[in-house]
Amino acid sequence: AKGNLVLNLGSRSYRGRIEIGCYGKSSVTAVNVIQVDSYLYGVVPCEMQSNYEMEALKAQAVCARSFALTRVGYHADSNISKAYYLGDTTKYQVYRGYTAETARTAQAVDATAGMVLKYKGKTVPAYYFSTSGGSTESVSEVWGFSSDYLTAMPDLYETEPEKKPWLSVFTKEQLSSKLASYKQNI
Repeated sequence: AKGNLVLNLGSRSYRGRIEIGCYGKSSVTAVNVIQVDSYLYGVVPCEMQSNYEMEALKAQAVCARSFALTRVGYHADSNISKAYYLGDTTKYQVYRGYTAETARTAQAVDATAGMVLKYKGKTVPAYYFSTSGGSTESVSEVWGFSSDYLTAMPDLYETEPEKKPWLSVFTKEQLSSKLASYKQNI
C-alpha cells in the first residue's frame, strides 16, 4: 500500500483509519476515514474493470472524485449523529477498500490527482451508471430537480445492454396488485 498502514476489518483491508462508534444509535458502526484519493483506489476498480483503456479509467477516476467531493462537502471526519457521508454500495459508489485495489486503477487515480468535473466553475456530482438502456434521463424526471447539464441524451455507446428487459408491460390488475403490496392504492 505504498508504505501506508493497511488495516483489516472482517474479510477486507482498508487504508487510513477505522473509527468505530454508535453515532446516536444503539448499534456500532465502523467507518473508514481516509483521504479522497485513497478512497478512489478502492472505488475505481469496483466501478470499472481494471483492464479497460487507461483513458477510460482516468475518466472514471475524475467522475468518482467529483461525486465524492460534492457528496461529503470537502470535510472528512464523521460526527456524533452521522457516521459517514459515503456508503460503500451502488447508492453512492461501490467501495471495497485496499482489498479491491489494482495497479492500473491506482495509476489512473494518481494521473488525475486533483482533477474534478466543473460546471460554471463549481464541482459537480458527476453521476454515472453501468447501463443506460440506450438513453439517459433528465435529472428532473429522476430526482425532481432541474439542471442545465443533466439532461436526457441518447447513449450511442450502449449497444448491448447487460440488464434486460428495459420495458415491462402490466395489466391494470397486475399494476394494482403490485402497488397494493406496497400499501399504495390509486
